[in-house]
Amino acid sequence: MIRTALGIAISGLFIWLVIRSVDARAALEELRGASLGLSIPAALVLMAAIWVRSVRWQVLLNPLHRTSNTTTFSALTIGYMANNALPARLGELVRVYVLNRDTRIPATAVLGTIILERIFDVLVLLVLLVVAALASGWESPWTGPLAALGVAAGVLFIIAAAATSGAIKLPSPAASALKRLLRRPFGGALLRISTSLGAGFGTAGSVRSTATILALSVASWLMEAIVYFLVLRAFGIHEGGYWLAIVVTCVSNLSGVIPAGPANIGAFEFFTKEAVTLFGVNDEKALAFAVAAHFVVIVPPTVLGLVLAWRKGLANLPRPRAAT
Repeated sequence: MIRTALGIAISGLFIWLVIRSVDARAALEELRGASLGLSIPAALVLMAAIWVRSVRWQVLLNPLHRTSNTTTFSALTIGYMANNALPARLGELVRVYVLNRDTRIPATAVLGTIILERIFDVLVLLVLLVVAALASGWESPWTGPLAALGVAAGVLFIIAAAATSGAIKLPSPAASALKRLLRRPFGGALLRISTSLGAGFGTAGSVRSTATILALSVASWLMEAIVYFLVLRAFGIHEGGYWLAIVVTCVSNLSGVIPAGPANIGAFEFFTKEAVTLFGVNDEKALAFAVAAHFVVIVPPTVLGLVLAWRKGLANLPRPRAAT
């Protein structure tokens, strides 16, 4: 209840920040004048990108249990649908729930693969954002700090991967002290997260697997950038070209780390609008684009996720098992 209230409050704050300096009537006119027929191919490309992510998840899961792409795509799409209905990305837990039910892979291990996915995504999005910003001449005060953040995230990723694979081993006293720290004061929650993350890194395993996961991550986000590129063209926005589409993809998705309300409403519009205006697009057109783009990326997976959830009888499923 507290998490829901906080998410709604955060969304409300960003909505206020978005509309306070925009002519709402002019933004509505921009929305009406857009060539929204391009939303159909954009939706198709989006679902293809989600399919690529389901293949990536399959690669992560296969060391735990051989799964089909149909199974991972179904669970992933239902998770997207739930994220669009629940605050603070609680749909990820629904994804754990569905896959655990379908495959009986321990929920902790499934959560570990999802955490690892998110780590790959943040790394890839940060790198793509910096590259696109430099290539397009995007004059943003965020570029420098984000580049530093990307380097720091990469270093932490390498350290975490080395630690979980056993390449780096803490001395016994330090390892014992760390375990005691993780057990307090959160009732073991941090220890469970650490265990899940270790399981996730364990599934990446070899250099070949890691390279495959990284390549699929890059491919899926570049495909999603095509979605934004098509919506930009629907509004007659040509500034920045495909580089702008990559910037918008990165900024809008990185804003998802903020625990906002369902579908990241408010935060998505705010950061997407800000990214586009930094390319010289006026506020009203940038806001109209942000609203339309959000609609395009929400509706297809939500509709398909509802259909898949209905077919699975999701409302009648038992609670997922934490371990087997």
